[in-house]
Parts: sequence; C-alpha cells; structure tokens
Amino acid sequence: MNEIFQDYQNRLKIAEDFCTFMDICTDPISFTNWADKVLSSRGFTKISESKLPDVAPLKGYIIRSNKTLIAYNIGDYKSAVIAAAHSDSPCIKLKTNFDSNTTLYQFLNLANYTGGLAHTMFGRDLILKGNVYYIDQGELKCKFVNSVKPIGFIPFPEVTLNQSYALTPNFNRDENMKIIVSSGGNTPVRTYLEKLADIPPNSIDSVDLYLIDKNKAKIVHDLVTSARLDNLLSSFCCFTSFLSVQPQNTLNICAIFDNEENGSHTLNGALSDMLERTLRFLVFKAPPFLSLIPQNDGSETQQPLSDNDNHRIPTKEELFDTLKRNSIFISADAAHGRHPNYMKLFEINHPPTMGHGVILKGSNANSTGFNLRGELAIRQAGVLSGAKVNKIARINARSTGGTIGPKVEMLNGLATIDIGNATFGMHSYRETVAQSDIFDQYLVIKEIYENYDLILQGIEGEVDPNDVPAEIVEALEKRQNNKPKKSTKNKK
Repeated sequence: MNEIFQDYQNRLKIAEDFCTFMDICTDPISFTNWADKVLSSRGFTKISESKLPDVAPLKGYIIRSNKTLIAYNIGDYKSAVIAAAHSDSPCIKLKTNFDSNTTLYQFLNLANYTGGLAHTMFGRDLILKGNVYYIDQGELKCKFVNSVKPIGFIPFPEVTLNQSYALTPNFNRDENMKIIVSSGGNTPVRTYLEKLADIPPNSIDSVDLYLIDKNKAKIVHDLVTSARLDNLLSSFCCFTSFLSVQPQNTLNICAIFDNEENGSHTLNGALSDMLERTLRFLVFKAPPFLSLIPQNDGSETQQPLSDNDNHRIPTKEELFDTLKRNSIFISADAAHGRHPNYMKLFEINHPPTMGHGVILKGSNANSTGFNLRGELAIRQAGVLSGAKVNKIARINARSTGGTIGPKVEMLNGLATIDIGNATFGMHSYRETVAQSDIFDQYLVIKEIYENYDLILQGIEGEVDPNDVPAEIVEALEKRQNNKPKKSTKNKK
C-alpha cells in the first residue's frame, strides 16, 4: 500500500511541476529563456555557435535564434542518447503591421502559425508574449515582453448569421479572426508595446509575438488539460529527465527544436544543421582526458586496421561515425488519443488509449521513426522503470501526422524511435492528457539516459552480468511476469 501511495505522489508531483512549467513556457521563446536560466543555475556552460571553444565543456548548451536549444552532458563516448521534441504549437501571432483600426473598433491583424483548430481560439482572453525588435541609435535590438494581462479577444459570430457555424465552423482567417482590443479611443497597441518593453517611441522595427490563452494548465481528476500540450509536454519530459541524470558511459543530449509544425525546414528546425554541427563539435573538441578520444586532431593518415593491429587509436572521424551507429534518437511528440466520440477512426487492436502509458508509434507509412533496436530499448526501459508502454497502429484508411523522427534519421543517420502520449483535442487551444502518462514518459526517457549502454549491450547479447547494477537486477526480478518479488519466507 505504501508503494502505491508513493507512486501516486510521484505522479501527482510531476503533473504539478508540469502545470507550473506550462504557465511559464508558453512558446519557443519563453521555453528557451526559461531553460537558459535553469541550465546556467545547474552549472552548464552556454556556448556561442559563432565562437566555439577549443575544448568542449563537460556540460553545456547552445541556443539558436532564441528558439532552439541543444543541451549536452558528457559521460563518455560509447554511445549518444538524444531525446528530442519541439516547442512550437499551432497558434496565432501578430503580423508585423498589426494595427487595424476603424471608426468603431481597435483591431489587431493576426497570422495563423500552421493553422490548427482555429475556431478554438475564439472567445479566449489573449495575452501577448514574445520578442519586440527595435532600432536604438541605429542599432537593431531585441526585448522580451509579456503583457501578463489580456489585451483582447476574438468574438464568436452569432449562429443566426450563418446556421452552418453551429457544427461546422468555417471562417476566413483574415476577415473573421481579428482581435478586438477596444471600441476605439484607447492607447494604440504599438504605443502600449513600446511602454511595455521600455523602448523609445516609434522605434519598433518588427515583432515576434504570440497570442497566448490566459487560462492556465489544470489538473482535473486524473487528467491534465492545457493549450500547447503538443508538444511542450514532451519538451518538459525530455528536459527534466535530462537534468535528473548524470551520465556514466554515454553522451546525453536534449534537443528542443522550433518549426516542427510547419515542416522543420528552417534554421531553427530539426532539418537544420544544428544537431550535426553540435555532435561534431562534441567529438572533435572533446575533453582530452576521456579514454576513447584520440590525442591527435584526427587528421593524420593512419594505416588500415589489420589483424595484428587491434589497438590502433581511431581517428575522430571514425569515432564520430561509430558514435552515431551506437546511438539512439528519441523523437518525443504527442499522439492522437482514442477519442470516445470517434472510436471508428482508431485501430481496435492497437488503440492509443489515455492512461496506458508511453506510446510507441509504429507506422507502416514511415511518417514516424521506428526500428527494432529502439522498440526493444523503450520496452526494456519501461520494465526497468515501472512505466507502462503501449504500441499503436493506425487504421489503413487513415493517414497520420509526421514527426521530426524520420527527418532526423534520414539527415543524421541516427537510429530513431518515436514515442508520445495519447492526447485529446490536439492542435486546439484546450488539449488533454492523462496525468499518469506524463510520469511514464518522464520515467522511460530518464531510464534510457541513465542505462542505455547496458540496455544496448543486453539487446546485442554482449552484456556482462557482473556489470549490471543491483537495482536493475532487482527491478527485472520484481517485474518478471508482472508479479511482485517473492519474500524469503514464501521461498521457504
């Protein structure tokens, strides 16, 4: 009974921490600002891409364009564990020329970021968060702003205007989705932003501002409901599990990208050169005292390895290739949960059901990353951590959304596995997940970060039983056949 209560407390604590996280990290800019402070306070070194150090710090991170983060922690270079997610979500943003006033009302012009269920944004109290770019004495500068208080809302149309609005919302996203700020006569929003950012009048050059629902994330019984669960939930799980582990034999990396929702084909997306450049930097500029790193620059011409030369030190290029072959890339992203009102849209034998744990996203269409090594690693991590793991499949008549997984696998040659949590209302301004699934995703990623070298050896049949920590042996024995470990008295 005590174990059950402790498990409940742990799951509740993670859910509460996640809700706090969601209230702070509402968009890619807010996330990287928050992560920057957390990593710095934990002793991680911030690295500039334009001025890489001669030797990589053991713990460090890179932020690109205020929106994309790669953090790393070097244990060794036997393999790399990379858990990745994206921090962007379908939303509405301000256009550069956002003021649109009439004699009756003060409006704001909006841009839809990747669409989403746009009508769910109607009727909500919207705050402004993001960056304001301005000119100060001929120099382009940037400031982060947060209005805290709502600045306006998008009013619903009356059903009597068009009966089709009742069940099949169909709006023109330019004409029917402007934010009403006031009935006229108030301070222009541009002037309001200048005061909020404390910058000179008429100095705003451009803006990168998100419209965020003022409503906070909530725990409702055994569920958690919030906007932007896709995919800040997985960003939270990847980042917090990364911070909770000190690697021994692996290179642990947490990568949180922007622009997944519109294809990742950007400087800040998963299809950029950021991950590859970071991996190369960590190998070619590795701390010299690590056992597997050659003490030369890796550029010397060496004789091919022969049967009598088994101990030749590999070049760094060889080490880089070997590292990628032994590594795993976990693409963590939301999964469409089995909706109780649309049961026929889901495969009955592989349902993505809430509360059934981490989802393995096997897809015959290759829209998500999947391979046998990855599946075995995730399942073994579930056994060791006590997390539930559930494999899904879609019905043949229905397509499925893609993730960064296959894109990274193709671009970087990393074995990739896609996981996620069952989610209701994805791409709306109110999404829902099971409280327990958040904890299960955190546990699985944490276990991979902590013990991937042993899990990999076990998969390949190379593990030495003497190298397996006692707690892992105990976990395996305890969870064999889902039965509790027998006591000494029972054995007698």
